[in-house]
Amino acid sequence: LLYALAVWRRRGTPLYLALLGGGAVCVVNEVPLSYAGHFYYPRPRAWVAFEAYGRVIPIWVVFAYTIYVGGLSIAMSEWLRHGITRARVWAGVGVVCGLNAILEVTVLRTRNYFYYGAQPLRLDKFPAVWMAMNVIAVLGACVVVHACRSFLTGRRLLLLLVAVPLCQIGGDWFGTPHFLALNAGGPAWVRTLGSLAAIAAS
Repeated sequence: LLYALAVWRRRGTPLYLALLGGGAVCVVNEVPLSYAGHFYYPRPRAWVAFEAYGRVIPIWVVFAYTIYVGGLSIAMSEWLRHGITRARVWAGVGVVCGLNAILEVTVLRTRNYFYYGAQPLRLDKFPAVWMAMNVIAVLGACVVVHACRSFLTGRRLLLLLVAVPLCQIGGDWFGTPHFLALNAGGPAWVRTLGSLAAIAAS
C-alpha cells in the first residue's frame, strides 16, 4: 500500500492502488472456487467478510487476496517495466509460484482453512496445481497493465476492479481438468492426470 501511494505521488497515477483494489475484489470468486477446488474456511471467531451458498469467507482472506494478487501484480509489473524478455517473465513466474507455495503451506498449518478430499500432487497440504492457476491471474493483470497503461487513467482505472478478478477467473479456467477429475470421484491416477493436465495447460 505504501509503495502504491509512493508511485502515485512520484508518477501521478493511482494505477497500483487500483491493482490492489482489483486484488481485493478477487475474493468474490472464492465461494465457487471453494466448491470446485474442495477447500473450506471454518467459521472464524473473528470478523467475517461475507457468507454465501453455505461458505464463510473470513476478513483475512480479503487482505490475503489484496497482498497476493494485487501486491504481486504490482511487483511483476515493476519487474517487467524494465524490459520484457522470456528470461525475465520466467524468473517472475518462478518467484510468484515460490511465494504462493510458501504462503499457502504456512497458512494451511494454522488450520484457518484446509483442502479436503483426495487432493493430488500436494506440497505438504497444498495442492501444487494452484500455483499454476494463481500465477496466470498475476500475469494476466500485468498484461492488462502493460497493454492498457495509456488508457488506464482517471475513472478508467476503476476498470481494474473488474479486469483483475476476470484475470483470476481466466487462470482458474485452466484448472478445469483438475476440477473435473477431483469432483468426479475417480481413482487417484485420474485425479493426478487431471492436475498434471491443468498444470500443462497453464
